[in-house]
Amino acid sequence: MSPFNPDRPAPGTASSGAKAPGITILLVDDDVSVRALVEATLETQGYTILKAYDSDQALRLSDAQQGPIHLLIADQVMPPFMSGNELASCLRLMRPDIKVLYISGYAANDSVQDEVGDSSADFLPKPFTPDLLIRKVAKLVMPAAPGRKAASASLTDTEIDPE
Repeated sequence: MSPFNPDRPAPGTASSGAKAPGITILLVDDDVSVRALVEATLETQGYTILKAYDSDQALRLSDAQQGPIHLLIADQVMPPFMSGNELASCLRLMRPDIKVLYISGYAANDSVQDEVGDSSADFLPKPFTPDLLIRKVAKLVMPAAPGRKAASASLTDTEIDPE
């Protein structure tokens, strides 16, 4: 199989399915395998995915996006430009309604914990299962979906590693 697949969108472009029409997610992670797993998982649910490998590309994608971006999924630690927290702060200036899901192999830092505490964000420790990812995303974006009820995907504290 060649590295180019015309049926798959190029990196930094959008893709969409049919189960969650109208929901756009900006996915930012410098790890190619994590980005691919998250993208594939969420595409099966019908989300439109904008993919970026760092905060600089994410900001450019956001600027180019005409419609809303409902959710930012960002690695908490992303060299070289800015962290996931800093990226979320910048995007909220332009898109105040954006929800945030931080993903990380590290414990949630203080500012992430504050955002989770006031419900403006959520945290998902790596590694995570596709099912848990789907539930976290639905919990954050389904209230924003046109004509949808809030998702009842509440997670217990035992599902999140507090360390």
